[in-house]
Amino acid sequence: MNKLHQMTESGPTVWVMIFALAVTVRSLLAVFAPGGGGDTESYTTVALNVLQNFCVSQSDPSGGQCLASWGGNQGPGYPAFVALVWATVGTWEPSVRLVQGVVAGAAIVRLAFAVGVLTRRRAIALVCGVVLAVSPLQAAWSRMFLTESLALATTTFVIAELLLSLANKKLRVWPLGLTLTLAVFVRYDAALLAIPIAIAALYIHGWRDGIMRGAVVAAIVTIPLGGWGARGAANELGWIPPRIAAFEGGDPAYGYFDWASTWSRNQYERPAWAFPIHVAKYSWIQIPDHAFRLDAERTVVNNLLAELAAYDDQAMPMHIDAIFADLARGARVVYPFNTRVVVPLVRAADMWGNPFYSFGWPSEIGDTRPNPSALITEKGLFGAVFELVTQYPSQVFVKGVVGIYRYVLLLVFAGLLVLAATGRTRGTGAVLVLALSYAVARTVPFSLSHASETRYMIEAIPLIEVAVIMWIMGSVR
Repeated sequence: MNKLHQMTESGPTVWVMIFALAVTVRSLLAVFAPGGGGDTESYTTVALNVLQNFCVSQSDPSGGQCLASWGGNQGPGYPAFVALVWATVGTWEPSVRLVQGVVAGAAIVRLAFAVGVLTRRRAIALVCGVVLAVSPLQAAWSRMFLTESLALATTTFVIAELLLSLANKKLRVWPLGLTLTLAVFVRYDAALLAIPIAIAALYIHGWRDGIMRGAVVAAIVTIPLGGWGARGAANELGWIPPRIAAFEGGDPAYGYFDWASTWSRNQYERPAWAFPIHVAKYSWIQIPDHAFRLDAERTVVNNLLAELAAYDDQAMPMHIDAIFADLARGARVVYPFNTRVVVPLVRAADMWGNPFYSFGWPSEIGDTRPNPSALITEKGLFGAVFELVTQYPSQVFVKGVVGIYRYVLLLVFAGLLVLAATGRTRGTGAVLVLALSYAVARTVPFSLSHASETRYMIEAIPLIEVAVIMWIMGSVR
């Protein structure tokens, strides 16, 4: 108890240091290398409507029309955050990115504190805080005007409450419910945190009490989400946001994307076949050869695309989308193992092992960069790496450093799981299980979907880093 008292009651120097380190790293990137993405414009429009017109809409903010929408590809949390920042500190260029760094720093301090309470060792808390503050898999996201930084921060707050629950041997129902609600409103897939929360509830309280306490957490989250759904229904948007964004009021192209999920392998293919759908430029669509399992399928798809090209700048016709849906169903009937096992496993391996991913760092290699998958197919892995190194040395160096850290982290984590299976957990068994459960919870649905990108795995990283550090340093006592 003396060590716990020392952990919680001693001076704030260690927390200030961790916070300052995290904010400094992120602020430098935000100021000198600001970035965005395909959804930045959408979030900006919604945020301006929240700020100026007090509505969640993708209408032109200057017109005040305020046609109700779901707020973009995700919940209204991120645009609302942006609007709050602009209302508080102004709309100057780096404001949102800088505040994202501050929120990330606060979340990291909270998680480091939770680690200290759980382990009763200040040194482990300090190392966790420093690693999370400078982690190459986390630090660069704050420079991006996208949901990832805030999603990481809200997830980190939820993880901290989970570890404090383990330390107190009592599920922290209200803090978990409130932080999870914030996380879900930022990104809907944060609902997958329900898996480690449920496991923690059962581990701490057993079946009966665990289910009851988990149900309370679920109710806390469901009430505001239900209100958001009711608002959608009242505005004729339906109760549930669409899984896929539709073009200008048309119906989402569910059939087309369902067919793509039977063959798509990685995120580098998406610009050729997915992005043209979002902007209704169907004449731009290019389908890779491996998508076609039979010549007859190739013929059908080519005919559909030829017809579809006449509908540029319009919503996809539903009769065409219905044929793509039939192709998807047929592929799963004729090739069940390939479509339901092999292709998802290929996507899962790419999400976790993609060697070209930068994790938000400014290491892009230009609009004319080669498609890594095509380059590997053409020249082999070593030939592709050699070409990229000779043409883009600085970018490849950044990607290499980030990649080495990631591969070492994941290999050590995998090794710890093997050791844990033999009973050698060094007191980290519960944390390892929670880390594994969340990694799996994120991997499975995204690998079964066409939307398989490495960035969708980043929310699982903080808990993996904490579990590895705790085991290496001797952990819970």
